[in-house]
Amino acid sequence: DQATSAAGADGGGVDKGAGAAAPAAAAADEARVSLGSVGHSEGKCKPCAFYHTKGCSSDAECKFCHLCEPGEKQRRQKEKRVFFGTMRRLQRMATEVLPAAVGSVGGGGSSASGAAGAADGAADKAVAAAEAQRGEHHLR
Repeated sequence: DQATSAAGADGGGVDKGAGAAAPAAAAADEARVSLGSVGHSEGKCKPCAFYHTKGCSSDAECKFCHLCEPGEKQRRQKEKRVFFGTMRRLQRMATEVLPAAVGSVGGGGSSASGAAGAADGAADKAVAAAEAQRGEHHLR
């Protein structure tokens, strides 16, 4: 108790256990690295479906990433479903709006191009949101 309070009083108390944990964590990550882990930090890897569940029999030779967190494969699949669902919805909106806009203009086509521009803008926002999510994941 006295050693602890003395270390706390002068501010020089260093937890030596935390220093030892960093190399141990690095060694654990090194043991998890597989061929498929290349590009993990950029988000260009594909998560291994087995590593965190029943274990991967390919070990370091696995073509999929062992560094991704548990549930990453499912998270990416959900992100992909949401993205393509949004794209389908935007395409449907564009096909419903464009024919009506073309018919009401009387040949000018200005509102058709406006509707197409609005659909393109919404699609760009959906793509940007998906990319932002993907980028945030690997910055954690």
